[in-house]
Amino acid sequence: MPAHLRATDPHVLRKLGVESSSLVQFAAETASHNPPVAKILLATAESLELEGTDQVLEELRNYSRTETKGRTILEQLEAQESGRIQVGETAIFNALRKAANRERLLASLHSLEAKQILRNRMLTNLIIFAPVKSAAGQPLDIAILTTAFLFEHRAFSSTLPLREQVLRMASQGDPALEEFYLSIFSLAKRFSSEQLIAVVANIPTVDALNGVTRYVQENPDSAPLMFSCVAITKKGGAVAGYINQFPKTAEQDLSFALSAGRAGLERLLEDQQPIYRSTIYNAAAGGGVVRSVMTPFVNLSASVPTLAILLKLAFIGLGGFLVATAMRFRKHQIADEPYVFYPKFSLIRRGAFAAVFVVLAVILGEPYLAQGEQAPPPARISFPLLGAATATPPITTQNSTPMLDQHTILAIATFLVLQAAIYTICLVKLAEIKKQPVSNAIKLKLLDNEENLFDGGLYAGLFGTAASLIMLTLGVIKPSLISAYSATLFGILFVAILKIGHVRPLKRRLLLEANNDAEASAASAAVASTTTTAPPARNPFAS
Repeated sequence: MPAHLRATDPHVLRKLGVESSSLVQFAAETASHNPPVAKILLATAESLELEGTDQVLEELRNYSRTETKGRTILEQLEAQESGRIQVGETAIFNALRKAANRERLLASLHSLEAKQILRNRMLTNLIIFAPVKSAAGQPLDIAILTTAFLFEHRAFSSTLPLREQVLRMASQGDPALEEFYLSIFSLAKRFSSEQLIAVVANIPTVDALNGVTRYVQENPDSAPLMFSCVAITKKGGAVAGYINQFPKTAEQDLSFALSAGRAGLERLLEDQQPIYRSTIYNAAAGGGVVRSVMTPFVNLSASVPTLAILLKLAFIGLGGFLVATAMRFRKHQIADEPYVFYPKFSLIRRGAFAAVFVVLAVILGEPYLAQGEQAPPPARISFPLLGAATATPPITTQNSTPMLDQHTILAIATFLVLQAAIYTICLVKLAEIKKQPVSNAIKLKLLDNEENLFDGGLYAGLFGTAASLIMLTLGVIKPSLISAYSATLFGILFVAILKIGHVRPLKRRLLLEANNDAEASAASAAVASTTTTAPPARNPFAS
């Protein structure tokens, strides 16, 4: 069943991707009206080794600009600095290196929003950047001019909060403004003006823009991929959220989903879950017979994922129930055993076994269930690299880790289900002993014989605590002493309820009944001895 609780199945992504447009098709459509964006899409498609890239190249060759000098001042500066032969697009940073080019761009900005951004060129109390008027003020000047250019040409969508956030920070002197300008400066070093417009138009917030930019800074080769994911889905916030949750596998997951198709990538971003990877699963699903059997389930998981997960859990529970049923036939082979097994109690035992089987199968078969979230990205440290050394560093706050996260809740739920299953099996065993066609003395001995079973909750709890502490020490799970000690706590509670609330009253009743039976047997024996007729006495006078 290609459905997982905290992962997205690759077969589902392929199924959805085939039914939608591909990256190559999107690049070919874009090439007719926006070649700079199409060039990055083409580079991504070639790195993913997708078919049909020749069509995109042909579209780019046939394209001719209506204005040879470019449509905007910044495009003209880019074309001017690119030289005679332009293979790739010229980055904004290269176009604005010269002070004369920056002054030319500055003179072309007239909108009210652009002028509000340009007032930041007078900032002096900075930490990351040096002031614009200083000798090292080129980076900040390029970042401010680029931002003003984006506002001049309405690159920031009016329906997304990014536009209002930037204006508010620029007017109020927010401390986060420098980090935003650092992101713009980093993007200006990699993309041209048209490419940067395509990026910021689809990113909703400042945090999302900073998240995507920091990931590109740490992984420079991923810039075309991140650009393509944002451009084709127009969901920059979802892309930023995904790379923030899964920084280790984000590039690999997004590459696979993008190569599958647009709908596959959108499903991955919608689920915000890693792609399920298992060597055994891939080997089993790669066969022809298994693949043909999986086809209807893949369609179901692609259309109704919740129903597919419920059906998968039902199949696992049915499998556990059948395993328990198969073990039941082994007991019937012992014909000379006088112990009576009642069918209704056997059904309850099999149901409890199936519940535990489902829990264990889900934990072992869903590797991302407890490890769905990867290590968080490193803390962003601000230091006066481009600014004055005497600047006051910003005050950073350390976020506390919540005591009850999803991993802790998962562990607690697992221990609770296990203890409840053991408790149910013990109650069934007590009911069986009460119904045995033997004397009360034998029933008491049977209860003593099952003492280890009744202590099974304690054994399971101690094992769970020890295993949790070992995995905690090895770094397999996140630090959470609550989940470790909850196993022993549940074991103590369930065993106490079982022994005090069920075993002890049953033993007391059996002891009293056994005593009454013994007294009744003694009384009946005494009566029987008195009623026995003695032999007649011999008459001594009889001659």
